Amino acid sequence: MPRGGNGVVNFVAENRTVTAGQMVDVAIRSTDFAGIEGYQFTMQANGLEFRGVESGLVTMTDENMGVFGSTLTASWNKVGGVSATASDVLFTLHFQATAAGQLSEMININSKVTEAEAYNTSSDIKDLKLTFRGAEIGAEFALYQNEPNPFKGTTVIGYDLPVAGNVTLSVFDVTGKVLVVKEQESVKGYNTISVSSKDIPAVGVLYYRLDANEYSATKKMIIIE
Repeated sequence: MPRGGNGVVNFVAENRTVTAGQMVDVAIRSTDFAGIEGYQFTMQANGLEFRGVESGLVTMTDENMGVFGSTLTASWNKVGGVSATASDVLFTLHFQATAAGQLSEMININSKVTEAEAYNTSSDIKDLKLTFRGAEIGAEFALYQNEPNPFKGTTVIGYDLPVAGNVTLSVFDVTGKVLVVKEQESVKGYNTISVSSKDIPAVGVLYYRLDANEYSATKKMIIIE
């Protein structure tokens, strides 16, 4: 399978503070889960004892998980793949906290035991990462791939901001001609902005750029008829 340059599948969870003894449910969503046939990862959960996994859009049971103390492994696949929007819960992990802390500092995904990767129906191998919405410390600027893509109708673009503020989204064609400009007030952490193909007088390959204060990023998207 080809690897490299095939992008990233971002798992997204809500950050929050937990206290020792508390039961903690961690719902996993994704900003770019399109035609995904399988994934695997190693998860380090410090100060949290694993209590099970609950299926969402993805069928995950305890048989999909391996537990080695504070280290968890996961492996899942489904022929034909699954696609999810940014609001769909893929699966939920259940923990009991043994210490107090911020979830973003207690949980991370790595490749120590099982390589953190996902693959789609095109047999592309993608990197798999976990980000937390609303992480107060270390929030970074990030622009995610629009979902769905290619699209007709409406697509949703997700992005992370290190500070709240106004952002500008510009859609332009391959010649650099600006087709649509949208402004939006955004919160610190994860945000989304919707774009309708009805507002864009073009089809095919386009680009979108998000500008937020000193930050800027550009990605490609495709509109189909």
